[in-house]
Amino acid sequence: MTPRTSPPRVATLSIPLSGSHSAESSRYATGPTITHGGGADTTTSQSFTTMQVYAGPMTSAEWIQEAPTIGRHVATLAPDSTVIFDAGTVNGADPGLINSEAGAMFKGRRHQISTPSLPDSDTDGFVVAYGSVAPPAPSS
Repeated sequence: MTPRTSPPRVATLSIPLSGSHSAESSRYATGPTITHGGGADTTTSQSFTTMQVYAGPMTSAEWIQEAPTIGRHVATLAPDSTVIFDAGTVNGADPGLINSEAGAMFKGRRHQISTPSLPDSDTDGFVVAYGSVAPPAPSS
């Protein structure tokens, strides 16, 4: 989570989905303090967009991946692509990633959904893949 110096402003936007609908969402930054996001039900073409201004100290980073909810139930997370994080820095220096600080995504206590690799050889990157098998680390 990103720390904040003031209470967060939360935008809650929803589109009703049923089990047979497809959905997509996105989130991207257009500057150090402005984040844009949106979502769409690709079956019905309903969509929403939002822009949020961040007012915190910018001392951390986050990656959020959530399964959608349908009614009052969490739906199965769709299979996703492998994501490479590499050439990361902390205060302009190598972050010194270590395997003991890695975390996998689980549904419940037993079903592993996404798994990180070991850090790469220069300890500034890793890969996350769908499923319970760790992918190879990025080449440095």
